[in-house]
Amino acid sequence: MEPWRTGISTSDDTHIWIRGYDVTRLMTTAQFSDVVFLLHQGRMPTGGERRVVDAILIAVADHGPGSPSAAAARTVATGNRAAPEAAIAAGVLAIGDAHGGAGLACLQLIADALQPQRGDTESLASRARRLVAQARDERRRLPGLGHRTHSRDPRTEVLFELARSGGVAGITETITVMPDGTWAKVSSKPAVTARGKLTAAQLAALQRLLADPRLASEASGKNAGDNHCADAFTYLLVARHQLIRYTSCGQADKPEVTVAIIDLLQIATKGR
Repeated sequence: MEPWRTGISTSDDTHIWIRGYDVTRLMTTAQFSDVVFLLHQGRMPTGGERRVVDAILIAVADHGPGSPSAAAARTVATGNRAAPEAAIAAGVLAIGDAHGGAGLACLQLIADALQPQRGDTESLASRARRLVAQARDERRRLPGLGHRTHSRDPRTEVLFELARSGGVAGITETITVMPDGTWAKVSSKPAVTARGKLTAAQLAALQRLLADPRLASEASGKNAGDNHCADAFTYLLVARHQLIRYTSCGQADKPEVTVAIIDLLQIATKGR
């Protein structure tokens, strides 16, 4: 009989590998959160990703005694003290759409929203507003929002801030432009890499913008914008050896030169 096969792990007489990494090596060099991330993503996490996974595991380490899953586990443990695994199983079986399932439902909602139809040019912000309005019109709850105990869950902002500070929040797009006009574009969600070369006119326009003295203050990091924005774009301009960070929505006073550079690069690399 052929053994079951998986792309997650394999082993032989003396070794065990997870996603291509030797388990004994992971045991001595990795953190538990590294392996959790590795199992799901097939690669080791960045420092920012690791910190977020650590924080999530800490945040859900205990759920208190009043939840349905805890009540089920305690009830079974009262009648079967010889088998703690039975109590644990009862608690797990109590998790469903009304308890513990909001995270998955929220993930599905977001995943569906991130799959635009062919030819759809609607922005993420507009799509989010439309989905919320549709839910309100249909008197449906939005999964993953609100808490029965906390009017403002204290864990939420910590996770958002860790994601922002670790560079893993939102959709990040990096465009690297070399002095000769060649460019490379990488979008993190979904991961896409494209390459091309600016036209002579586009390169000249970019060089004029890079020479603008106002750019120095705009690129100082003070133009991060609304940190709750879902469309965060990062542009790395190698021609000036400086990193310009700009959040594309939620801006009350949009930096003039930075916006012009982003507009130019979006046009120059569109559809490549």
